[in-house]
Amino acid sequence: MSAQVAEDPPHELVLDIHDFNGLAAQRFTGYLATESRGLIAGYTRWREERYGFYARRDLPRPLAAFRSGEVAPPDFAGLYTLRCDGGPAALELLHVGDRRLSGHWRPPGGEPHQIDGEIDQGDPLLVRLTLSTPAGPATLTGSLFSRPKNVIAGWIDLPAARIPCYLLRIG
Repeated sequence: MSAQVAEDPPHELVLDIHDFNGLAAQRFTGYLATESRGLIAGYTRWREERYGFYARRDLPRPLAAFRSGEVAPPDFAGLYTLRCDGGPAALELLHVGDRRLSGHWRPPGGEPHQIDGEIDQGDPLLVRLTLSTPAGPATLTGSLFSRPKNVIAGWIDLPAARIPCYLLRIG
């Protein structure tokens, strides 16, 4: 494996795992959590397809049950725990038609905030969500895991920072 740390943003990591997954090298581009430093989340490409990934310092977790079939927009709907710098939040996404999503997120003990988003037309795993926050809108960009369909991994763009995150489906 080889790795590079970007200068801008300084917490972007590019990891190449050599002779892996049937490829000469598979590249993973991720972002290190700037507060906890215990999470990296981002994306990879395998044979021209984009996939989300996350890695965190924690005990190993059992793999989720396989959910067969191609990914469809309703697969994004559900109740999630959002994990990123700043602690967990509860999040609910609803499929409101075609590639559109809507819902809300709530920090622990806080008020709910609106979410609106859309699944990318050319990449059925890629979603962009606009999260209303007290400091203004933030954009979450993530990829749904294609087999268990229970995790969306990526990052949140804030006005002054990009932070890694993942959403773990709980219902």
